[in-house]
Amino acid sequence: MSLAEEKTDSRPYEKTLLATVWLLPLLARSMGSLTLLHITPVILAFMLAVLVRRPSATVA
Repeated sequence: MSLAEEKTDSRPYEKTLLATVWLLPLLARSMGSLTLLHITPVILAFMLAVLVRRPSATVA
């Protein structure tokens, strides 16, 4: 485990989700036109679930 990972108490999937949300404006329109699926609501729902769940995990 590196020193950077020890200082932050984020989970690996949180970093991946944050990078996905950051890249979402660049990818959403092209992926939506190619696949006819809108991924923005799904990814934002995952982000909201992580944000809501995070404080309750630290309190318990």
